[in-house]
Amino acid sequence: TRPERAATPASELGVDLHAIGFAAPPADASSSTSLQLQRVDAPSRVLVHNDAPIRVSVSKAGGPAVTTRLTLERSGQVLAETPASLAAGPATAQATLTWRADTPGDFAMLVRVQPPGSSVNDDTMDNVKAIRIRVDAEPIRVLLLEGVLRPEFTFLRDRLSDDPDIDLVTLVRTADGVEGNAAARTAGEELLQPERLKAIDVVILGDAPAAMFTQRAWNALKTWVETSSPQQDGDARRHALLVLAGYHNLGPASEGGLASGGTPIGAMLPVELTSVSNTACGPFAFTLTPEGLRHPAMQLAATPAATQALLQQQPKLAGIVATGRARPGATVLARYPAANPAEPDGSGYVVLAIQPYGQG
Repeated sequence: TRPERAATPASELGVDLHAIGFAAPPADASSSTSLQLQRVDAPSRVLVHNDAPIRVSVSKAGGPAVTTRLTLERSGQVLAETPASLAAGPATAQATLTWRADTPGDFAMLVRVQPPGSSVNDDTMDNVKAIRIRVDAEPIRVLLLEGVLRPEFTFLRDRLSDDPDIDLVTLVRTADGVEGNAAARTAGEELLQPERLKAIDVVILGDAPAAMFTQRAWNALKTWVETSSPQQDGDARRHALLVLAGYHNLGPASEGGLASGGTPIGAMLPVELTSVSNTACGPFAFTLTPEGLRHPAMQLAATPAATQALLQQQPKLAGIVATGRARPGATVLARYPAANPAEPDGSGYVVLAIQPYGQG
């Protein structure tokens, strides 16, 4: 830098000075080609040697059509890249970066959109976002509890058993009534002990009525969801509960559903059970909400449009168990198209919803 020169007063120059103003050119958004990362959706956890899809949304305010490059980087090394094309004028494009880790661990990485003509190290807050993905070496340990021998159990058991990344344990109530519940409670007391649950990552609860397990077993399951299991590396392994709606578990409280008998599971669900009816809606196509299209669990194809198209090709669902409205902390991933009277905004019945509960 140069040293500052002392300013000379205009009166000492012996000349007349006149100031001329020029109007600033109007801002023209149509000429802007600045690119921005609008959203980056990445899974928080994957298994080693499995693909991790990272969905990216990039936009620009205007300007000509451009093709840019999206990259996933770690310590200056490009781990994955893909092009993204944006049309002329204001435009948004979606693309998916696919990364596969060969070693377990915690990975902090950068997702970058490279504006055309810029240098590799051109970083602004608009075109770089940081993500973190945990890569686990151990398989996911799943406990499947089913109260009724129904098709869902058969398909789930076969699919999960065939997955080399999943260790599966199942418990099925093979008979209804007092005898069936008594046998299930005996087995449930053994499986749903706190020390045994520490070795489980996910519990899938099928159409199990409240009488299928003792109050102590239900409470142990609730505590398991609320807490996490410490790992040798000092990190915590969080737990997840997946409840599959049925007429026994989400039926009216008077008929032994999860909302009856002081069972804590009903209060943990992302939907209210106070308005539960045993009626099911008619056949419908599985349609995701905008939040569902962005959620990593529903990334079935390279783009949201492709995911929606894939779902539309599947056979229609026969119906759903109608529940009350979604709870305030829940994220609804899919809805039935008919309006739910319990929803103040006229939204459809909840088909798929998630919410955090405790540490799980």
